[in-house]
Amino acid sequence: MPIALGATALALFAFIVLYERHTLTSGEISDREGRLIERFARDRVTEIRVTRGGQRAVLVRQTKKPSNDESHDPPNVESPNVESPNVESPSESMSAADNEWTLAEPVRAAADDEAVRAALSALEWAQAKRTIEGVGDAERKRFGLDKPAARVRLRIANEWVDVRFGAKDPTGMGVYVSLGHEARAFVTGSEAFEPFARDVTQFRTKTLFTAELDCDAITTPEGTAELRDGRWWLKEPAMLASTARVEQLIDSLRDLKAERYVRGGSSLGFETSGLEVSARCPRQIRLRVGSVCGTHAEERYAQVDSGPVVCVLSSDLDALNPQARDLQDLRLMDAKPDEIRSVDIKLGGSSWAWKPGDHKGHKESDDRGGSGADPERVREWLGKLRAQRATRVEPANATTLATWGLANPRGRLRVGRERGGKNANLVVHVGAATPDGIAIRRAEEPAVLVFPPEVAEELSVSALRFRSHTLWDKEIVALTRIAIAGVSATDEFERHDGVWRAVPSNGSDTSSNASRARELADRLATLQTERFVAERATAAHGLAKPSAVVTLQFQPADHAHHDHDGAHEAAAKKDEPDAPRERVLELGAEAEHGRFARLRGDPAVFVIAASVADVILR
Repeated sequence: MPIALGATALALFAFIVLYERHTLTSGEISDREGRLIERFARDRVTEIRVTRGGQRAVLVRQTKKPSNDESHDPPNVESPNVESPNVESPSESMSAADNEWTLAEPVRAAADDEAVRAALSALEWAQAKRTIEGVGDAERKRFGLDKPAARVRLRIANEWVDVRFGAKDPTGMGVYVSLGHEARAFVTGSEAFEPFARDVTQFRTKTLFTAELDCDAITTPEGTAELRDGRWWLKEPAMLASTARVEQLIDSLRDLKAERYVRGGSSLGFETSGLEVSARCPRQIRLRVGSVCGTHAEERYAQVDSGPVVCVLSSDLDALNPQARDLQDLRLMDAKPDEIRSVDIKLGGSSWAWKPGDHKGHKESDDRGGSGADPERVREWLGKLRAQRATRVEPANATTLATWGLANPRGRLRVGRERGGKNANLVVHVGAATPDGIAIRRAEEPAVLVFPPEVAEELSVSALRFRSHTLWDKEIVALTRIAIAGVSATDEFERHDGVWRAVPSNGSDTSSNASRARELADRLATLQTERFVAERATAAHGLAKPSAVVTLQFQPADHAHHDHDGAHEAAAKKDEPDAPRERVLELGAEAEHGRFARLRGDPAVFVIAASVADVILR
């Protein structure tokens, strides 16, 4: 008795492990009443066989290798007898490693998971809109089911489902379909047939290269770029390559997709089109592009190595055929604002240096009039340099270096840069400046870059370039007194209890000046320059005998509601903690769009807007 019970238990265990675990559960097929395929569980589909127009595609879900008892067709199910077309072997660049599904026939290659998912969705949600019983051979022929437009066989767990799509129904909105050899036919929506209405090659991956395409060299008709020490270099001309453009080339290769697969043959134009791209990634690969793809005017024939011939969109090839100049890195420098850790420039006998957080900067020259450096102005200047592009490239041989003054450079720009957690400092050597342009050499690059003549001014040592345009930044409540000394008279205004009044002088009427005082306070509490023009005044600036001297008094920081010192506060006299802060503005001659001016104690000359000058001189 115990032996019998043991044998029964062992048999039950074998049944569960070897059979039942491969069958569909009631939970997996619940709520499918009215569906075309009632015994359907999408996650349990392991194989799909599609036959259409004399072609067959076999798709297999990538799972563990099935055992022998699971791999054969079930009994009494007709196996399609369709010859596989002669199709080229897939390129080694094509891999199924990242795909859920693999194409096993007509060639072994990665499947297009999106196309497979669309096909499964169509079958999963297909509805039996009509059911026709008692279908015989005559009806099968009339419904187009004797020679189906497409046949799909699905392996779901250990069951097979045979779906045959026939002709359209009289409404044109549905299509006849049958399941195996049942004496029934159905009408389902045309959308269920759509994924199977095209060539079976649609189930083959459209990606021509794997996502792991990691290249260190690439060649186009316009040149070769190689990756060395983390930088891309061109072979001809020998110079830095545009990293962005080379990476765009590689991305375009990686993203290139086939619109369709075609049979090989003659007259594909591979020998005459002239477009060929090769890359080392790390295996050497070659893409050839041919002529227009038959009747598809927007597509071109293409082939990777000796792989299948495909059609690709012409627009996707544009990035793979750059102009030679596009591949050259023609920038004066490539430092991004967030990478910059320091800047120093030396030219002639002068130099200037700056670091983020350094609001002064320091200028070393015979003229020590430099003042505060505005970080935004420094970054703006570096941005202008970064935007510059060379107009000419020459090899850095002895002749060109001597011709362009780079054998012994007259200056250099060094930018301390951090990239990827490492120092990647930039050094730019400055050569001769002529009416034809200014010569630049980036470190020891074997090329001389000639930039437009105006770049010479951007590379000159001038601390004024970096000064903040904000002279001071106070709220109006901090301003308590304004005195304007003109050529013949002095006007004074004071604020008491929030009200501005003119200070009477020689019994003059002050009522008409109250509005002017408010306007002056509004204009002068926050004052900005239009531009800086000189480190020291000349006779042309008219500041030897100012047209007006404006004295402003502000409440001490302890008394004002807000007190925001601008970068120029360091240039003004430091007052006692509780004493009023005083600023003296001198106005000179008229300038373009304003009037020359300077702050007392600071020799730099700037221009204030005409609208501000007019209120002061009124």
